[in-house]
Amino acid sequence: MRWQACHALPMENGEDNTDGGEDNGKETGPKRADRKRKNPRKITMSHLENVALWYLERFQATAKSLERVLIRRVYRSANFHEADPDIGIEMVKELIARYREVGLLDDRTYAIARTETLYRRGSSLRLISGRLREKGVDPEDIDHALNALRERLIADGMDENPDIAAAIRYAKRRRLGPWRSPERHRALAERDKIKDQETRDMGAMARAGFSRDVAMRALAKNSEDTE
Repeated sequence: MRWQACHALPMENGEDNTDGGEDNGKETGPKRADRKRKNPRKITMSHLENVALWYLERFQATAKSLERVLIRRVYRSANFHEADPDIGIEMVKELIARYREVGLLDDRTYAIARTETLYRRGSSLRLISGRLREKGVDPEDIDHALNALRERLIADGMDENPDIAAAIRYAKRRRLGPWRSPERHRALAERDKIKDQETRDMGAMARAGFSRDVAMRALAKNSEDTE
């Protein structure tokens, strides 16, 4: 089997946001179908600011992700009121620049915090980098966040590839390899399906962004050694 470490890129809205902790485009509370959708308001700087502050109170956001939210508002309003969207877009860019200047938006701090969160959940460095790119984080800030993680791990005494520890956490969470339940292992053995399951386990690790070498080393661990 040709090995290809990869991961699916979630959609902009309504995505299956498995890393959690951020806006996933899904509303809570009453279902949309049970409420009348309000007509879009005309775009003003005051209205955009209210939307932006509401959003930032509820979700972690990068400059680009907030910009996308606001620009969608602009286009929806412009279509309804038959207005020029370029005026609203300029307002959005001005607001984003001001928020970055005063520190309400700080992509570097966001990237560092998000990297730590995803790593603790068992995400590979490749997947973390991809998630940050999706949120519009600059490559320089992504590199800074990944380097900060590596430095923190070295300071904590980790001298191996950081992906190995993440792969072990991922395998434990998914109950792959040595973390499969004894009952499941016996059932596979009775049907002579151990090898087939091992292949599927490796496929799951590849889709999570782990290299073949890292996946093999993680799945070869004894579950008792990582307690």
